[in-house]
Amino acid sequence: MGCFSSKPAGEMVRPRDDKAQAVLEACGDARVDAPPRLLKLSALDSALCVRGLVCYWAFAFDRQLDPETIRASLAATLVNFPALAGRARVRARRGATLELEVDLDHPNSGVVFEVCNDMTTTLADLKQNGPAPARNNITPGKMWTPLEIRCCEKGGDAKGGVLCAVRLTHLRGVSHASDSGPATVLAVSWSHAVADGCAMAQFCDAWTTTALTLADLKRTQDDPRPDPRHAPSDVVSAETLETPFPLVTNKTERAVPRPAAAAAGLDKTNAKAFLALRLDETNTTPLTLLIGAASLLGGVAFDNLSQTTVHIPAAHAAALKKSLGSKSTNDALVAAVWVLFRRLRVLNYQLRTQKRGGFSFMRAFVRRPTETGCAIQPVNYRGDDVEGLPPNLFGNASLMVCARLGDVRTENMSERGAASLMSRAVRNEVDAAKTREGKQRALGEIAALGTVTTRTQIAAAVAAVGQKDVFISAWQFPELWGFDFDGAGEGGPVYFTGSVFPAAAWTAAAFPGREGGAQLSIGITVPARVLGQVAEEMQAVVRALSEEETATATE
Repeated sequence: MGCFSSKPAGEMVRPRDDKAQAVLEACGDARVDAPPRLLKLSALDSALCVRGLVCYWAFAFDRQLDPETIRASLAATLVNFPALAGRARVRARRGATLELEVDLDHPNSGVVFEVCNDMTTTLADLKQNGPAPARNNITPGKMWTPLEIRCCEKGGDAKGGVLCAVRLTHLRGVSHASDSGPATVLAVSWSHAVADGCAMAQFCDAWTTTALTLADLKRTQDDPRPDPRHAPSDVVSAETLETPFPLVTNKTERAVPRPAAAAAGLDKTNAKAFLALRLDETNTTPLTLLIGAASLLGGVAFDNLSQTTVHIPAAHAAALKKSLGSKSTNDALVAAVWVLFRRLRVLNYQLRTQKRGGFSFMRAFVRRPTETGCAIQPVNYRGDDVEGLPPNLFGNASLMVCARLGDVRTENMSERGAASLMSRAVRNEVDAAKTREGKQRALGEIAALGTVTTRTQIAAAVAAVGQKDVFISAWQFPELWGFDFDGAGEGGPVYFTGSVFPAAAWTAAAFPGREGGAQLSIGITVPARVLGQVAEEMQAVVRALSEEETATATE
């Protein structure tokens, strides 16, 4: 996407927010007795496999979004979410195990805000082809403001320590037609350390409510004063706006940034970190870890990965769920993506081992795809009655669970039979995680994350990336299609996409389709050589797993 950005002017919009101070005091664990105001992050937020990730979402609108309106609503919303505007710093370090906190009074604090123009790409192009390819496996395409994957360790560095950024891109239009209407993309980048997907959805929901409130206030007051103008590229800090009535969000109780997820008096004797990965059953000798870490870093540096989005119509999703006997659509979805990746791994191997001139001897070094019978997904504990985890969590409240087929051999089974087993395994793991014992294990796991060794941190990263058939995140937030960031009352986005970097092959993220119902969209990351077969293979998998049911549903 041919995007260009105005040069940063260096202007800082300083906080003037007594309300943000009250929010911090309400969260309980912030050090607010004297400046600087410091918010401690939890052991889960600070874990290597969380703090090292950056999330990227993009919302496309078939209308023009005014930068000053977006800026104003963003600044007002940050009052209730001050962590996003802060700068992380290290409280304590033990090898790769860190304790992090967010400095909300740092001179460089704020959310980076940029305005760009792209006069070559249209909304129709975006819907058909997706965003521009990522620059590499660490940096996304030009639609987003890229953040440092080590932003939590950069402290207050003006360039590298940013925890959240917003880029507004004005496209050529809805289409290439001369009479086409305007189109705009609002892209959000943020460090996983300060928010998971559910937390960011809460923020965007509050942003929408604030924007609608401000728009209504402006209409009722008919304020003749001009809006303050800012440089096209800027840093936005929390601003409390003078209004005759308070800005009320429809989910105020969820807007408070939460303190570290640790319960007083918790028995940590049997607490273990990374339970889903079963690191105690894995060979984690120094040599094995060295090879695994080298493979992981080499993959990030050299693998040619690509991302695409596939769509499953509501009728097909329902047929898939019924055919596999799944308890939920998500169980069936994980099983279907697992089968898809089985197929694509074989195809990827075949393409890699084809003769290529004088380099055919390299085929001997290409490993055959191996199946682990393992599917990883996060389970969200936000809002659950877990002692020590408040219901108004903001940062990270999800832990990995791993569905395993165990000793079951699936090579000679039908794909539908194997997928049914995987769907059942997913449900068993999710149900176990949601029991009282499972919730207490989760709390213990979070507590244990703060004391794990560097060796364990590395082993967990290697296992999560290399010892699974699929890793799938669920961004199942139907409300995202109603996010109205400018408060215009003209509806939410008409297109959405998202990803996590550094990119890893054989990962996916599911989000609801815009048409509603049970329609699903799945963002998929695979080796570039098999990208062209993803959509066709996904359709074939859905047909194979639910052929009879799909035929009935579409008649």
